[in-house]
Amino acid sequence: MDQPACQPNSIRRFHQLQPQFLLLVLLLGGGEFAQAKVIYVNASSPTNPPPDGLTWSTAFVNVSDGLSAAVDGDQVWVAAGIYYGRVGLRAGVALYGGFAGTETNLDTRNWLGHPTILEGYANTTVVKVPAGATNSTRLDGFVIRNGSSSMGGGISCSAASPVIARNLIVGNQAFIAGGGIECSRDAARVRQNRIIANVVEGGNSYPLWAAPESSAPPRALPPSWATSSP
Repeated sequence: MDQPACQPNSIRRFHQLQPQFLLLVLLLGGGEFAQAKVIYVNASSPTNPPPDGLTWSTAFVNVSDGLSAAVDGDQVWVAAGIYYGRVGLRAGVALYGGFAGTETNLDTRNWLGHPTILEGYANTTVVKVPAGATNSTRLDGFVIRNGSSSMGGGISCSAASPVIARNLIVGNQAFIAGGGIECSRDAARVRQNRIIANVVEGGNSYPLWAAPESSAPPRALPPSWATSSP
C-alpha cells in the first residue's frame, strides 16, 4: 500500500530524533544492562600474551591486578598458589580462592584441595577490607597466613560489613588486638572459617576482635565462636 503523501509534523519529528534518542539511552542507561564478569588470577599463568584476566589462559598473575580490573558486582577467581603482599578488597567485588585453574562454574571448585595462599611475609595485614563495604564484598576460600600489624594481622575490617567465609586464617599476629581478624564498627558475616594459631603480643590470645557498634568498646570473642561459625 502506498504511503501517505505527507505525515503529521509530530510523526516526522519523532523519526528525525529517533537515532539521537537511542544514543542518549545507551549513554545514560547502558550501565544498567552491563553484566557482571569473572576475572581470573593464576600465579603460574604465562605473561605472553599479556594477561587481561578474561580467561584462565590469559589470567593475571597476582591478586591485586585482578581486583584492580574488577568493578561492583564482579567476581575474581584465584587459582591455587602463593600470592605475596597485602590484598586490598574492592567494595562490591567477591574474591574467591580454591581453583585448579580450569573451572567454568564456581560450584565445582575445591578450596580445600587447591589451597590458595595469601602470604603476609610477617610485615603487613594480609587482607584489608575498605570502609563502607557491604555484604556484596566477599572473601572466600583462602589460606591467610603470616600477617603482622597493630590490629588485624590476618584481616583488618573496620566500618564495613563483608562476608568472610571458608578461609583458613593461621599464623598471624597483632600487637594490640585481633591476631587473626579485627572487625570494628561493622556487621561482618564471619562464618565457616578456621582461625587458629594466631597471637596478640599484648597478651590477648583471642584470634578475633570485634566492636559491632561504633559506640561500643571493642571486645575479644572466644575461640569457640571464632573458630567455626556456620
